[in-house]
Amino acid sequence: MSVEWAMFFLTLINVVASIIICVANLKSAKASMRQVKEMKVQFEENTRPYIDVEFVLINKIFFGLKFTNNGNRIANNISINISDEFINGLEPDFKNLLQKEKGKICILGTHQSYLLFFGANNYIKKEHKEPAKGEITYCSNGKVYNNSFSIDVQNYMTIYTVNSIEDDIVSALKKQNDQLKSISCSINNLGENIKKIIEKEYH
Repeated sequence: MSVEWAMFFLTLINVVASIIICVANLKSAKASMRQVKEMKVQFEENTRPYIDVEFVLINKIFFGLKFTNNGNRIANNISINISDEFINGLEPDFKNLLQKEKGKICILGTHQSYLLFFGANNYIKKEHKEPAKGEITYCSNGKVYNNSFSIDVQNYMTIYTVNSIEDDIVSALKKQNDQLKSISCSINNLGENIKKIIEKEYH
């Protein structure tokens, strides 16, 4: 084999090796780009607002929907659109209340909540209850999010109105306060009686 052919094959091998390296680098760059995009998406998902909905009983009297931002960013321009079927099945006062809320917007910081009341004690006694469903639209960091919700209040588990520790403490403090008022009243009456006796003795 002549020197020229040897140089030709060496050059060819170098070209092929360079092409293989370029292809490998291109694949590595594409993989890195995909990884960066996935990390960006994951970061946005971890830092975006998330609004969840709960069916709640407040102060053992009022039933409502509790909207809580469980995300890590403020939710802006929150719009809550509850279905007309659900609203039309409510008592007049609560029906009017929810109808007035339509079209209004609010803001929820992280772990903050917003309550919409839709019934009192009589609500749970209704034989037929429409599902509490609707849509929530909110914005954050230039993006718009839309969540739908549906809560089957007809077949919801029984809600027991038991006293919490806080309720027991408030009740005990109220009793204690009533007792102190009674003692204070008795002391005042005793003071008045002593005053009258003293005045009677000296007159």
